[in-house]
Amino acid sequence: MNVMTFTNTQKGMMAPQDIQGAAKTIASGGLALFPTDTIWTVGCDLSDPAACTSLLRLKHQPSPYGFEVLVNSLGMLKKYVPSLHPKLETLLFYHNRPLSILIPPPHLFPKHVFDQDPTFAVRLVRDEFSAQLIYETGKPLFSTFATTNDDLIPSTFGHISSSVLERMDYVAKHRQSDKNKGRPAVVVALSENDEMVFLQE
Repeated sequence: MNVMTFTNTQKGMMAPQDIQGAAKTIASGGLALFPTDTIWTVGCDLSDPAACTSLLRLKHQPSPYGFEVLVNSLGMLKKYVPSLHPKLETLLFYHNRPLSILIPPPHLFPKHVFDQDPTFAVRLVRDEFSAQLIYETGKPLFSTFATTNDDLIPSTFGHISSSVLERMDYVAKHRQSDKNKGRPAVVVALSENDEMVFLQE
């Protein structure tokens, strides 16, 4: 269950150098701003403590689900979370809307991000740009919404504040003129009885 499909609106016209520019920035420890299947996102190298600290400091008032790990396939996720519950795996693959799952941090994920948090969010991206970006970097990305306050979600590129833009090392050009409003992912976790609990819809 690793095959992903993309809608025509998600495909658009991507410039390879745009993806490569974002990937090189992330590989060198910088912060990149790019579109996803939810809203515009700031991402960095999950394995780079300094980059992750810079991303964490972007927030003034983070929401409970303000940070997440992005992967581009179930295969990538299961390399880090080999004990992923079958219910969550099935939901990730078949859910129509973008979906983030909350799970305990596995020991393979870096402690500099999750040391103080009993759970973390992970999302299987379904748009071509962010999926290709993850492919180019070769590893999951640590990410957050492109805002300093998650109570004020920017639904388009034009709604991203200058205070965020000026702190970016790379800003993707893809879909900057897109007026379709994005929205955050659905967030789901498993109860102690392995029942689905939807925390954000």
